[in-house]
Amino acid sequence: MKLKDWTVDILSKRFTVKWQTVTGKDFGSCDSVKCEIKIDPKAHLDQQKDTLLHECLHAIDHEMDTKMSERQVRLTATGLLPFLRANPEIVKWLLTR
Repeated sequence: MKLKDWTVDILSKRFTVKWQTVTGKDFGSCDSVKCEIKIDPKAHLDQQKDTLLHECLHAIDHEMDTKMSERQVRLTATGLLPFLRANPEIVKWLLTR
């Protein structure tokens, strides 16, 4: 089944999320110049979610020039996803305007 490409807003820039096989051992990639994120559709669903968050953090890092290391991005994404899953009421509250 072909997954639908998405558009995500990252600091007022529209990034396209594409479901494509990524070369090498990575499950995704982020190109901040092209405003494009790729996620491997063959990866496990949980891995896809972690990877999407990871690549969005790379885009935020690039746009804000925070110079996070790959390790910092990986650990932040891997720590943040379970927090969001475990605390849906907090997520709902955070998203309320």
